[in-house]
Parts: sequence; C-alpha cells; structure tokens
Amino acid sequence: MEDDDFIATARAKAAARGVVIGAVDRSELRSRLEIPERYDILHVVAIGRPGEEVRIEKVTEEGDIRYWRDDKGVHHVPKRNLDDIIVDVKIKS
Repeated sequence: MEDDDFIATARAKAAARGVVIGAVDRSELRSRLEIPERYDILHVVAIGRPGEEVRIEKVTEEGDIRYWRDDKGVHHVPKRNLDDIIVDVKIKS
C-alpha cells in the first residue's frame, strides 16, 4: 500500500477530512516542530474533523470564485471545471 493510500484509508476510517498544503513557511515550521535539516519539507497534510459544513459547488456564470457563508453558516467553495482551467497548447516543431 502506498503512503498516500494509507493516509486516505486511515482518514476515512476516522471520519476525518484532509487537505494538502504547499504554501507554508517551511523555515518557521522546521523551527517550531524542531524538524532536522536532513528532512525536506515538501507539503503539510492537515487531517481532522471538520468544524463546519462545507459545500463544493460550480463557479457561477459571472466567474466569481470567492468563498462565502450563507445565513445558516454553511461555507460555500466555488470550484472551476477542469475544462475551464486546462489549456491545450499545441507546440509547433
């Protein structure tokens, strides 16, 4: 079993969610957690039980990608379709 499969399985069994974070202050993280220099910090994996309800939804026709909360406190997260963000570039030889 691959490491990422193990993490996903353990997370699912614990009814938790996870997110991979790449934009971290690696120097600060290394210092606070006393991570030896021999290890590279590639990403941070945050795992836990959600403290709020989150709904993933399609971006509106206006293209607004800002997150928002409704009057019930539900966190709405607009996501673009893959077809809208993948660029097919033809390279001329």
